[in-house]
Amino acid sequence: MSMTLVMVVDDEPGMLKVTEVSLLRAGYAVLTFDNPYEALQELREGLRPDVIVSDINMPGMDGFEFYGSAREIGELRAVPFLF
Repeated sequence: MSMTLVMVVDDEPGMLKVTEVSLLRAGYAVLTFDNPYEALQELREGLRPDVIVSDINMPGMDGFEFYGSAREIGELRAVPFLF
């Protein structure tokens, strides 16, 4: 059985680390990004997480814009997205 992969996107290092540690302790595989543009690039290149967790307030591209861009990728339309 494979582990559930959670992508976490947050520009605040402290929140990113707390979220990562909490999810790891709960038994999830976690991939973190401090930049929504980099996360989106990975998604466009084929990364397919089981769940995406995103901050809303980020510089440059906020969480809502990130959500909209991720949803443009057909394979990700059904992936749960949490803010």
